[in-house]
Amino acid sequence: MEHSSRPRIEWLDTAKACGMFLVFYGHFVERVYDQGNQTALAQQKLIYAFHMPLFVVLAGFLARSASDLPPLGAFLKRQAASRLLPVVFFSVLLMPLFSLFNSGGWEPERLKAQYIEDWPELGRRLSPPADGEQPVSRRRLWEGLPLPVQQALAKTAGGDTLDESGRNAVIDALNNELGRPDLFAAADLAGIKLPAKDQERVAAGLAGSTPDEARRFHFGLLFRVLYPEYFQDEDSPLGDWGRKALMTLRAFVKCCGCGVSVSCMIKPRFSVRHQRILHRR
Repeated sequence: MEHSSRPRIEWLDTAKACGMFLVFYGHFVERVYDQGNQTALAQQKLIYAFHMPLFVVLAGFLARSASDLPPLGAFLKRQAASRLLPVVFFSVLLMPLFSLFNSGGWEPERLKAQYIEDWPELGRRLSPPADGEQPVSRRRLWEGLPLPVQQALAKTAGGDTLDESGRNAVIDALNNELGRPDLFAAADLAGIKLPAKDQERVAAGLAGSTPDEARRFHFGLLFRVLYPEYFQDEDSPLGDWGRKALMTLRAFVKCCGCGVSVSCMIKPRFSVRHQRILHRR
């Protein structure tokens, strides 16, 4: 087996290998947390606190000095060919699979506490505002909740922290609400952006549906009712993909800028030997 004659910086290689492992392990424990494991959540938060900034710092170590950089046009062309083109290629390649797996209208059977990332925001969106103006769909949800759950949500909307038992009580109450076939009437959802098939089902009503069937359908409606801004660009697949492409490009530009900034701060502290190795690259 042939080995490259290019010298390596062992600790940088080791750091990159550790970072790649943490990316894999972070996604793994995220799936474990989806099953309700609180220990996995603590590990995920710890890993996510630094594993991606680690790559930014390492990129700063390996960045060239300003005098060694190619012209801006050549740099952007090379980066686009090596970074953006693979993203576009694999995105187009996976679009049929993405459409296939999302065409079935899959929704989880029950709401779980780990689906809620911002509990104070949930409380603010469910609780009646001070001026009393609340969308009908949210008011229907709120009025069906038990009084202790309403009080808990009102407190968390004001900044109080819900403990695990309080969160579970909120989730149980919401699941009970979502299991009601008569939870929403068509008029209650006026102004809510719904897919055509969901509009037809709401218009036809859920009379005769079992609680599990109603809960599965209402699960998707719940997030549209509470977080309508996340569904504004879904009418056009190109619009949704374009928005995601812009997010990718924006993150790429930020990472490049952070890497160069870290390079300016850290690279001068390299030993002469390491600077020579990097210069040869």
